Amino acid sequence: MKATGHTPGPWSYSEPGAIGKDTYSIYAWGPLAYTAGPSDYGDSAEANARLIALAPELLEAIAVAGRIVGQLQDRQFATKSERIYALSRASDALGPIYFKATGQPLKWWEYEATARLEDYQQRNLEAKGESD
Repeated sequence: MKATGHTPGPWSYSEPGAIGKDTYSIYAWGPLAYTAGPSDYGDSAEANARLIALAPELLEAIAVAGRIVGQLQDRQFATKSERIYALSRASDALGPIYFKATGQPLKWWEYEATARLEDYQQRNLEAKGESD
């Protein structure tokens, strides 16, 4: 085991039927956990099993991104291009894990653009005296 105390990855999951007809199995070189299947959680059951199986990779990606953010906070990158490169490394660490968990690419720029648009719309409403 690593210093984290958990079973090292990679972990995987099996379709229902390997253990029980309605149970997903999470395993490394042997069983680690069992999750409820479709009769309990519907379409979310497989997504839950997939997310649990990604736990070691998620932990590592968070550690990589956290180190990069810490370096950015400590201003260890002198130029804008160095900062952009550091952020792209963080995105490279998180993107594949996000895709494995959701089946969708991580599009951080969409979240930023949406937040800016919502902020802009809220400021306009406040200026007109129409805010909540």
